[in-house]
Amino acid sequence: MFTLFVYLATADINDDSIRSFWSFDGTLIASNTTAFTWTNNGVTSVPGIIQEAGQFLRDEGDDLTSTNSTNVGTIFSLNMWINPNSSATFQGLFAKFSGTGWELQFRGDTGNTAKIFYDVGGQGFFTSKGFGPDQWHMLTFVKNGTNETFFINGSQDSSTIEASAWATNGVNYQMGSTVGGANYNGLIDMVLFTDRALTGQEINLLYNNGLGLNFPFEIVPPTFSTVVNNATATTTTGDVVNWTTTITDIDELSFCWFTHNDTGTFTNETVQACTTPFIFDQEVIITAGIGDLVCGFFTANNTANQVAQTSDSCFTVVEITPPQFVDAANNASTAVINDVVQFTINISDNFALGSWTFGSNGTGSFANISLTFFNGETAVNLSVNQTVPDTPFKFVCGRFYFNDTSGNENSSESCFTTSNLFRNNITAFNARTNDTIVNFTAFITGITDPGFFTSSTTTTGLIRISLAAGNYSVITNATAFTNGTGFINVTAPTNASFSMFPDPSSISLTILREGNGSVITQRVDVEVLGPTVDTEFNT
Repeated sequence: MFTLFVYLATADINDDSIRSFWSFDGTLIASNTTAFTWTNNGVTSVPGIIQEAGQFLRDEGDDLTSTNSTNVGTIFSLNMWINPNSSATFQGLFAKFSGTGWELQFRGDTGNTAKIFYDVGGQGFFTSKGFGPDQWHMLTFVKNGTNETFFINGSQDSSTIEASAWATNGVNYQMGSTVGGANYNGLIDMVLFTDRALTGQEINLLYNNGLGLNFPFEIVPPTFSTVVNNATATTTTGDVVNWTTTITDIDELSFCWFTHNDTGTFTNETVQACTTPFIFDQEVIITAGIGDLVCGFFTANNTANQVAQTSDSCFTVVEITPPQFVDAANNASTAVINDVVQFTINISDNFALGSWTFGSNGTGSFANISLTFFNGETAVNLSVNQTVPDTPFKFVCGRFYFNDTSGNENSSESCFTTSNLFRNNITAFNARTNDTIVNFTAFITGITDPGFFTSSTTTTGLIRISLAAGNYSVITNATAFTNGTGFINVTAPTNASFSMFPDPSSISLTILREGNGSVITQRVDVEVLGPTVDTEFNT
């Protein structure tokens, strides 16, 4: 950020260099030092530039005389507000002169100008501009070594290099007249006499846009309301953002400007003149990239050349496009109860994925698993395993929820319908007596709902024996099945025992379980070998 204005610290004028200051308020002469004691010779108090002023009547011989005779050095300043109302030739404003010395005069004979006069030879110089009658003007004279400068109303008027050194004397100071009795006619206010050379910035500060300043005074910089911007959680590249504040000043504002870093470095917008109160509304089209922190602040100075700025008001540019995905899927086909189903999805984001979770309605309403955060990935494959609920013909959905680091959300779900089938444990073994098979036993476990067993006497049930080609029979519950496939009705979770005749030397059979005539879901293959030792088969 550049600094456009030079500003003045409070202590620059309110310091020990002040020889004396007269505000003409309260009592007729109010000095903030004991260096000058004045005798009032007819000067009266009237309204001035600030509160009261001294009124000097030329015809009445009004003036102020002091008992102080301390000579000035080679550096000093004299600042005063004057309101002349006479065009008389010579009118003393401030003097320490008697044959030698110096005095500041108002000259009606030279176009109502001011003159600094010193030495017996009448050396000195004039202001280039005159002073309109019955108007307040701030007149400043600065001596800085051999350089002498006049200022009128805060601006430099004329300057010169003195022709010879100023002579000293033991004469006391006087205000409103010369030693020769050339009295001033008009008003005088706010007289500042200092032992150093005031700067142009300080003199402009004293002028205060024509309002003047009292001593001691506080130089207050501009003040601001809270800076706000209208960026939201979805503000992104290409959007328009406004920063706003209200700027005020106890005196008057001068210039205001706005600074931001949207382009990467802090840049000042055009400086503009402003008056108090000033509502500053700055619009910026955002060019910063996703994830960039964009900040803006306001700066202002006042007519006293005091500069102040606000704190930063910032936001982060976000991605507003939600994560993309390939539709969620699952690997359920028959959807057998108590089986495990896997849900999968592929998701991606233009900037960075934030977090994800998964919900399923298998238990009734949707219930989510715990939230998982990504580590800055832009594309991932997700999978979640879920158990098929033990409710037949239930419509079950699994849903992935996910977002990106900018808070943009998305979701996708995949569904299936459960069957009425269970995958239950069937254990088969056979027993032999020497070379004769006594029986087979199918041991059925894991079925918890007897409603899945049939009680009919038809050949539709839960256990089916499938024989290989051959002339064999399987007998159970007095029901014989020969040379082929048959069904055994079971009315509850139970064991089913089978006998085979004749005793095969080697045969394969299959024990299958189905639910109420539905598609078969599990089989146990039992191979019966020739005469050997007894063997137990487990699956």
